[in-house]
Amino acid sequence: QTYLDSLGKRLDTLERGSGLDCQHKLTTLAEVGLELQESGLPKVEQTKTLANNVIAVVSNLDSQQIEDQVKSIERRYNDVAKRIQRKAQVLAVTHKGLEAAQGEIGQGREWVREKMSFVTAPPPLGYENKATEERQQLLKTLMKEAEGKQLLVESIDKRMQALRSELEPSEIQQVEGSLRLLETEVGGLSGALKGEVDRVGSAATQRKQFEDKLAAAQARLRDLANEDLDPMKEQPLTAAAIERELDHFKEFESSLKKFGDTDLAPLQKQANALMRDCDEADKSKLQAVIQGLTKEYEGLQKKTHNKVTALADLLASRRKFEVDVEACQAWMNEAEVALSAELRTANLDLIQEQLNKYAKLNEECQRVGGDLAQLEKSGRQMVLSAPDLLTLTENFNCLHERHSRIANSIRERTKALGAALEKCKEAQQRADQSLALFARIQGELKDLQ
Repeated sequence: QTYLDSLGKRLDTLERGSGLDCQHKLTTLAEVGLELQESGLPKVEQTKTLANNVIAVVSNLDSQQIEDQVKSIERRYNDVAKRIQRKAQVLAVTHKGLEAAQGEIGQGREWVREKMSFVTAPPPLGYENKATEERQQLLKTLMKEAEGKQLLVESIDKRMQALRSELEPSEIQQVEGSLRLLETEVGGLSGALKGEVDRVGSAATQRKQFEDKLAAAQARLRDLANEDLDPMKEQPLTAAAIERELDHFKEFESSLKKFGDTDLAPLQKQANALMRDCDEADKSKLQAVIQGLTKEYEGLQKKTHNKVTALADLLASRRKFEVDVEACQAWMNEAEVALSAELRTANLDLIQEQLNKYAKLNEECQRVGGDLAQLEKSGRQMVLSAPDLLTLTENFNCLHERHSRIANSIRERTKALGAALEKCKEAQQRADQSLALFARIQGELKDLQ
């Protein structure tokens, strides 16, 4: 009986307030249970054997008393055994719950540390809107998981309330301290996640705008590239037509410059800003996109400049050509007017004056003939369409016909004036001879007197 009472007292030391932690209590309880099994049970059996021996030699009254004492010992043994069993079950459940709470708190804090590290030092977002939207979705998922950790704190709080009756204050304080740290860290993570979601949301808007501007710039550049900037296969005939072409391409050149200033330059600037949030792979991709766009733009710029320069040179050449043609036409107009006057053969001076005039006109006619030949040679070097070439040929044919008519008219008039000059000279000679004869006769008459 005394032995069983001593085991009961040892069990009393395992109650709450003993200062022993749950693991220590389980260890001690196992030792007491083992001792009860290995020492207590043999002692009970030994007592029962002694009692049976005594009962055999004592009176009935004494034997009844002995039997009552043996039953009391058995009840006491069974009570201690049941107490150990119940206590073992309670402590096992408590220990399991405590370890589970501690494990969940530890895992929760490790998860928070890992996610906080991701939020405070996030990997580069890149330049694509899709990747940014995926990051935003990931952060929103983490926010929901963080809300789940807050629910975990509340769940552990409730479970700890159920375990308080078996836990020491130090154990409760330790778990609650870790739990409050987890709660604080979860709150900090939730705040950081919210800030990062806002930042990534703003970044997603920027990247969407960049992609829209990039697509618009690429489409605009494709439209600009449709302009025919190759060397002209057929040149316009007139300076006016060339000037219209030149004005068109100057306007195109201005549109191209405006595109570079208002679309491409800001796009390059935004791309440079995005590269600061790119890893090397994304940075290389974005650089390739912008460099490709810039190269295509610069190629168009160069071709447009060459086109404008070529048209300006062609315009200057064609204007000179037209001025030279107009000069020939103007001379012909003047020559035709000069040739429309009647020949005057009244006297030798008039005839000589007109001969001098036609001699000069003839020199000019020869010069204009040479100019026409040179202009026709220049015309043959022009790259014209079939209709324009026919027009130019007809124009030159008309000019040649006019020039030939003028040349023939000059020759005929010069010839006519030459004949008139000869007649006039003969008449003058006869007159001179008549005057000489008259003078001689007068002289002879004077001599007769």
